[in-house]
Amino acid sequence: MNFKITPEVLAENDKQGPRYTSYPTAVEFNSDFGKEQFILQLKEADQNANTPLSLYIHIPFCKTRCSFCGCYTHILKNENQIEKYVDSLIREISLLKEVLKNRNKIAQLHFGGGTPSILSDNQIAKLLTKIKSSFVLTENGEVAIEVNPSSITLDKISFLKEQGFNRISFGVQDLDSNVLDHIGRPQTEEQIKSTFSHSKKLGFKSVNMDLIYGLPGQTVTQFENTIDKVIKISPDRVALYSFAYLPKIMSNQSSIKDSSLPKREDKFAMFASAYKKFMSQGYVQIGMDHFAKKDDDLSVAKEKGTLFRNFMGYTVSPHREMLGIGASSIGYINGAFYQNSKNLKEYESLINTNTLPVVKGYKLTDDDKYRQFVITSLMCNFKINYNDFYKQFKVNFEDYFKNELEELDKQRKTALPFTIKGDETLTATNAGSVFIRNICMTFDAYLKEKKGTSFSKTV
Repeated sequence: MNFKITPEVLAENDKQGPRYTSYPTAVEFNSDFGKEQFILQLKEADQNANTPLSLYIHIPFCKTRCSFCGCYTHILKNENQIEKYVDSLIREISLLKEVLKNRNKIAQLHFGGGTPSILSDNQIAKLLTKIKSSFVLTENGEVAIEVNPSSITLDKISFLKEQGFNRISFGVQDLDSNVLDHIGRPQTEEQIKSTFSHSKKLGFKSVNMDLIYGLPGQTVTQFENTIDKVIKISPDRVALYSFAYLPKIMSNQSSIKDSSLPKREDKFAMFASAYKKFMSQGYVQIGMDHFAKKDDDLSVAKEKGTLFRNFMGYTVSPHREMLGIGASSIGYINGAFYQNSKNLKEYESLINTNTLPVVKGYKLTDDDKYRQFVITSLMCNFKINYNDFYKQFKVNFEDYFKNELEELDKQRKTALPFTIKGDETLTATNAGSVFIRNICMTFDAYLKEKKGTSFSKTV
C-alpha cells in the first residue's frame, strides 16, 4: 500500500455499513413480498428459457456453534434431522420446477452453510441426483462447496471430486492454536495442509481458503505468521474477511469480550500486512476482501471487467439471477430479492404442505436498479463508467447522482481522497479500495434512514 492510514482517518471512516452482497440490503426485505409475488416473478423469469441461473443450496447444520460465526446455523441434535432436511430440499426443487418449467440451465451451483460437508455421501449423491434431473449445468459451470477442515476426511474430499465438484473452499479463519481456542474452532495446521494437498492432487479447479482478521486473541505479529503459512500452502483464492462483531444480534458472540479483540489500528495493520504479502506473491486483489492467483478465473474476470458479486461472494458468472434453496436462503429473480423462512420448523412445515417457503422479499424500483448497478460496479471493479451506466438505463449518471457526487467532492478535499473523478469515470483510489464500502454508502438511498446497528464496521 503506497499510502498511510492514520489513526484519525481510521476513526473517522470505520463506520457501520453493509457489505453489499446485495442492494437493497436484506434489512429492506419485508413480508409484503411473499410467496404469491415470488411465483409471479418466477413465471416472468421462465420466459427467458436460454438464460442460465445460479443455484445456492443452504445447509444450516453444524455440530457446534463457533463463537465468531455470523451465519444462519442450526446445531445438529441427531442424524435424522439432516435426512429430513435433504428431503425438504428435494421437495423445494420440485415446487420451484412446477413454476419454472422452461428454464433449466445453471452456470453456478454452490453449497453453503452452516457446514455443507456434514452431509453423508449418500445424502450428497441424493441431492445432486435431484439437481441434475431438474437442471442442466452449462459447459465450464462452477460446482462449489464449503467445508470444515477439522471434520472433512480425505475420502470425503475424493468423493466430492467424483461427484463433480470443481471448487472447494475451506473455512480456516486462522492457523494459530490460541486464536482457534478463542473462537471454538478445533482444527490443526496439519489438517489444513493435508486437506489442501489432497484437494490439489485430485485436480480441483480452485482450492480456496477463508480467513478472518480482527478475531479475539489475534495480534499483528501472530497474523503475519499465519499469512506466511497460508502463502506456503498456496490456495488459489483467499477470502480475507473483517470480523463482524455484532453481539447484540448474534447471541453466540456474546461470549467474546471487547477486551479480547484487537484495537482498531492493529486490526487494520493485519489487513494491510496481509495485503502486501499476498500482492508481493503474485496474487491479484479481487474486490475489497479477496485475493486470487493471476491465472484464476476471478483474476481473469477482473481484468476483463466482468466480475460480479452476489450472496455467494465474488463470482465470474455474468448471470445475475439466483435461486436460493433451503432455510434462510436468499435468491434474486427477475428484479426481485426473496428469502425463505429462517425458522427450520416453519421451513419444513411449509414444504410439507407443498408451499414454497418464501416469507419476505423486495422488488426493485428503477432507482434501486440504478444504485444497484453503481454499487456493484464499485464493489467489483472499483470504478463506475458513466457511458456504461447510460447504455444500461438511458440516464445521465452525473445528473442523476449530482448530490452524491457533491458529497464525494467534499471527501476528495481531505488529506486522503477516496475517489478520482474523470470525464467518463469515477474511480476509487488505492485508499478508496480499502474503504470501498464507505464510498458505496454514499449511493445507498436507504442508509440515511438507518442508524446502522444492523451492520458491521467497515474496517
